[in-house]
Amino acid sequence: MTCLGMGGIGPAVRTTPAWRLRLSETALIGLGSNQGDSAGFLEAALDALEEAAGIRVAGRSSLYVTRPVGEIVQPDFLNMAARLETTLDPHELLELLLGVERTLGRERTLRWGPRTIDIDLLFQERHVLF
Repeated sequence: MTCLGMGGIGPAVRTTPAWRLRLSETALIGLGSNQGDSAGFLEAALDALEEAAGIRVAGRSSLYVTRPVGEIVQPDFLNMAARLETTLDPHELLELLLGVERTLGRERTLRWGPRTIDIDLLFQERHVLF
């Protein structure tokens, strides 16, 4: 790309948007599923995050099983945790996580009910999350 500038013809200077200049931060997420192919849903969630702009999946735990919370009779959960490197702020990251949940069929009908995928933002460097 060439531009005409004050010094004549020369290479274009691209400026980086301010949001891209953010330093990468570590974020920790918890993932769980107890419907359908739970292991497949966990993998699909990580794949979707890896494809998203501003995210790199930097590490992951092994899979582990937990009992569900609440009074609803349902299968045990298959869970894992993952470490992300991200340039997104916590609100942007949370919106992305909720979008991945929706894409993978998450329906929020019952509190503590069964779900295809549950992704929780547990920690993000330099931020207090409530």
